[in-house]
Amino acid sequence: MGWSAKDEIDFLENIGMHITSAPHLNRKQSMEDQDYSTIQMLRHKVRLLGNYIKASELRVNWGGIDADTVIAFAKSKHNRLIKNLPFSD
Repeated sequence: MGWSAKDEIDFLENIGMHITSAPHLNRKQSMEDQDYSTIQMLRHKVRLLGNYIKASELRVNWGGIDADTVIAFAKSKHNRLIKNLPFSD
């Protein structure tokens, strides 16, 4: 069987997670720096999800994927992340 809506949602759940292994996110950082890194990670995830949502509007071939389910999930996750995003650095 091909890629499913569940597979796409799993991908979206983990979008942006690769940044946690970036060298500039050092475990020995001060709490303030760690908070800043967490905010940067959150902003990165919001940006990636926003881009996914924009691109989904242009996507023609969804194969066997339920596009409505996936897009609704992406928008919901995007909105939840935005609500948790502080507006100041």
